[in-house]
Amino acid sequence: MSDDTLIQALQRVLHKGIQSSRTLIEEDIRSTSGSTKLTEIKNGVVVKLSPPPDSGSAALNSWLFPQFDRACSRVCRSCDYIVFLPRSKHTRLVVLLCELKSGSMSGALAQLRGGLLLAEYAINAVLVHCPPKTLPEVIEYRGVIFWNKGRVQKGATGPRSGKVFARDCVTGLPYVDERAGLPHHVNSFCMERMPKERREHQFACTRNP
Repeated sequence: MSDDTLIQALQRVLHKGIQSSRTLIEEDIRSTSGSTKLTEIKNGVVVKLSPPPDSGSAALNSWLFPQFDRACSRVCRSCDYIVFLPRSKHTRLVVLLCELKSGSMSGALAQLRGGLLLAEYAINAVLVHCPPKTLPEVIEYRGVIFWNKGRVQKGATGPRSGKVFARDCVTGLPYVDERAGLPHHVNSFCMERMPKERREHQFACTRNP
């Protein structure tokens, strides 16, 4: 079975229990200003990387990374959400790696790096085993850290105001920190491509025989 687009293939192969289309609302961030929301997620896929309900937060590592020793905490890390966003009539795919911190930003970059690896694995798995008919010309990864002391950048809730991104020195991932407890228009994180942003997917030309 071949899907028409990469986003359709991801919707089909990712576990339905972790998918939520058009919704990213985080209530439990200990923010006094309200819920953290990403709005206007159209035709995208939101993946929440958390253990099944009632399993407890301690189960996160063993649930996400059963093949790794939980004592290796640097390996067993991931961000809270991965949002796959098709843009420009599916010629671009923007992948937002979102981490929500209730305290300081400590450890947030390491969690974004883990989310980056998981997102790349999901995309590569699709490209190898069930490549869609149409592939995006570019896949862009961007990290977003929401925390209580994050910056409120001008136009944070508007669709046309881009963000000022820093760059992770380990992975080269562009990332930005934002104020938790506010609504943010998803388009403000998806402005035009930044230099050297693309990460190559070696299987992007793969096709089933």
